[in-house]
Amino acid sequence: MTIETSANQRSVQTLARAYADIRAGAEPWAALNEFFHEWFDYSRDQRAALVAEPILLDGSASLLAARQTPEQDDLWRWAVFCAAAAEYLCDRYGVSRPTWADDPVYTLSEPWYDFDDPGATTPAMRASLEQTTPEPLRRRNILGGDRVFANKYEFAEMARKLAAAR
Repeated sequence: MTIETSANQRSVQTLARAYADIRAGAEPWAALNEFFHEWFDYSRDQRAALVAEPILLDGSASLLAARQTPEQDDLWRWAVFCAAAAEYLCDRYGVSRPTWADDPVYTLSEPWYDFDDPGATTPAMRASLEQTTPEPLRRRNILGGDRVFANKYEFAEMARKLAAAR
């Protein structure tokens, strides 16, 4: 997807492109961060287009069946995260969800706690993550808490409004 600007075109980090970057070896949070900037600010008027393209062009079932190595399993986790992200963000911001994101194959068989953060191994931390994780992630066995989709743009706007009200 490209966006026309007055001087030139720029490439847009769709969710599908973010996942393709992850599959190509990019650090997952770096690729997803670029997508989040698009979603929350740069392309917020085109949100449906940002998630329209399925993240797995070769079909979700084929990647699921191919999971035999830790690397493939990690890629599958990020595929499931992307489906959960599409569902959560679309529901939260009133955008029609793409049908690919509703495919039940996008579910992990084992819980993935806080993206393998070593601090997520204690029973207390896991209980907290289980309670605070948004439902689209929790249903898919991704337990990362309630800050996964923190929107710094909305936070900054709220801070500006509070400051102006004083």
